Amino acid sequence: FTDASLDLNVWNIEVNGNGGGNQELQYYTDRATNLRVENGTLIIEARKESYMGKRYTSARINTLNKHTFL
Repeated sequence: FTDASLDLNVWNIEVNGNGGGNQELQYYTDRATNLRVENGTLIIEARKESYMGKRYTSARINTLNKHTFL
């Protein structure tokens, strides 16, 4: 990662608490405490905290309809 933040022209940040139908215990956020770029490294940090009715927070990203990788 070359920018100070995630390139939203390439990446989608998922914000939801439904866990993709997997009954996951975390809420996916777009907060810097869960998702950030530091010194060229993508950090996705899971945290034990009460948030929006869930016991944990994390982040989830994808490139759907924006970019493909080989």
